[in-house]
Amino acid sequence: MHWSSWQAFWDMGGYALFVWGSFGVTFLLIALEVWQARASWREEFANLTDAIHIDNSLQETLVHPRSAATLTPVVAPKTSTGQDVPTPSN
Repeated sequence: MHWSSWQAFWDMGGYALFVWGSFGVTFLLIALEVWQARASWREEFANLTDAIHIDNSLQETLVHPRSAATLTPVVAPKTSTGQDVPTPSN
């Protein structure tokens, strides 16, 4: 097509509302699709990262089963003077 001026191009022969409205709606829907795809990808990536961390923890526990039990030794609490804190007896 050949337009005599930029105004004629933007007017689109009297159908500007339909033409440019269609372009606007299409652009909006494509942008929404890209946004949803990125959000979904981020969520799946976070789930995969969590699964990898859980799997690594389980593998470490299976390879070294005693290391999980000995990581934090149980120590009786002491007062500020260094004496053992009395515990209630049953």
